[in-house]
Amino acid sequence: MQINQGIGFEAARGLMAQGAHVVMAARDQKTCQAAAEKLREQGLRGSCTCSPLDLEDPASVRAFAASQEKELGNRKQALAVLINNGGVMGLENAAPSEGDGGLQDRHMRINHLGGFLLSNLLRPSMQPGSHIINLSSRAHYRGSLKWGEDGQLTQHPTWWFPQYCRSKLANTVSTAEMQRRWAKPYGIIATSGC
Repeated sequence: MQINQGIGFEAARGLMAQGAHVVMAARDQKTCQAAAEKLREQGLRGSCTCSPLDLEDPASVRAFAASQEKELGNRKQALAVLINNGGVMGLENAAPSEGDGGLQDRHMRINHLGGFLLSNLLRPSMQPGSHIINLSSRAHYRGSLKWGEDGQLTQHPTWWFPQYCRSKLANTVSTAEMQRRWAKPYGIIATSGC
């Protein structure tokens, strides 16, 4: 994730301009700190900090969620906005491993599953009116999700572009389902956009 430019940086700037405290999560803490310094230099009303997060690693996602839950509890605050901005493309497949269910498609792991897990872990820290924003892509129109009788994905494209499209379609579909499931009982607003 490019936190020092693009959508992530501009989203952080917009939230800070409104006076929000923004936690910028990234694998590369050096890049994140440089982006945070750029934002602080702009004299925005809000504040920002960096925190390590690797969306490809479920243990990292769980650790980040636990630290944020603790921090929000210490501040006696709810999480107002969660922006899932995973958007890698052009990656090679990962070697299969036991810990991640053997999914080799890194686009799905980073662009979708990491943010999906994070949203579910942080949902208890939200309140009515909180927002989850899953950044997608118009490429989702070219994606395809096919499920077998066992509930597992049956289509496993090997080229990165169909993988990217599929991951962004998964963002869009899961966002609609979050809105359906979480709007009424929790008052959480889930949207996706590109």
